[in-house]
Amino acid sequence: MAQEVLEVDFNLKSLKLFNFQKKNNGLYAYFLSLLNLGDFEPKSWKEIPCIPISFFKHHKLYLGDRHEESKFESSGTSKQNKSYHYIPSLINYHKNAQHIFEASFGPLTNFEFLALLPGYTENPNSSLISMVEYFIKNSRKSDKNYFLKNKKELIDRLENTILATKIIVFGVSHAILDLIDYGYNSVVEFIIIETGGMKGLKKEMPKEEVFQLIHGAFPNAKIYSEYGMTELQSQFYTEENSLVFNMNDRAKVRIMEPNDPFALQQNHKNGVVNIVDLANAYTMPFIATEDIGVVLNENQFKILGRLDHADLRGCNLLLQ
Repeated sequence: MAQEVLEVDFNLKSLKLFNFQKKNNGLYAYFLSLLNLGDFEPKSWKEIPCIPISFFKHHKLYLGDRHEESKFESSGTSKQNKSYHYIPSLINYHKNAQHIFEASFGPLTNFEFLALLPGYTENPNSSLISMVEYFIKNSRKSDKNYFLKNKKELIDRLENTILATKIIVFGVSHAILDLIDYGYNSVVEFIIIETGGMKGLKKEMPKEEVFQLIHGAFPNAKIYSEYGMTELQSQFYTEENSLVFNMNDRAKVRIMEPNDPFALQQNHKNGVVNIVDLANAYTMPFIATEDIGVVLNENQFKILGRLDHADLRGCNLLLQ
């Protein structure tokens, strides 16, 4: 019953946002008109047209009544390849991220957060870094938890941790595998939340293989994945040692047919990932990504890879 109530609430909020965007976002209204959908009235969030995520590279998608408080920037090889997300309120972004995280893991104050995020930390406008820094600050456990390329320092911290302390390591996949390649290992119990693919620094491999390698070096670690991106203010997390992501009360995924971006795909069939993110109310809540995925049921999905010719992005990849 609780899930049904959440679904109804999410649906009503999505439809309200659709009308708000259509009325106040000239670019979205023009997009709808090009599709001959200017008078379209969706009955469900699954029917709301989503704009291509590449719009974030070419347009300022922002409806706030005040100047944006922050600007998130994607990784990329040049300004032309980067997406920019203009954020009305960092407080709201952080509180939303905290709400989603705590629904999966519990209060921030239960954990000490460590970060193994080279590449991201070199981008001062990374949404991931902003989120992790907020988690570190509000966990009240430590204020020096970045380990960039000093992987030995991370192992020393794990080995010298107080037994009662629960540690979460946010780490990008290639940096975690570098740690393993250098021969570092630990039997300490901790949580790894891996946040993305190889970023061109290592050969892409199936996520199952990545998990097996991590378990070999850290047999008592619990592994989770996070799926997020510059263009979203909400994130998704898997269950422990799972490739299946959970939707939440702030963001949901639907799958569209690969050859028809406006035809909803059935559950258990692959297609293009579309996301409705309620936290993007004043930017763009309705996004057609460049990822391929599959919805398993009303609350779970998997990411399977990338569309051909889609730019590499610092989000979670599951290449086959």
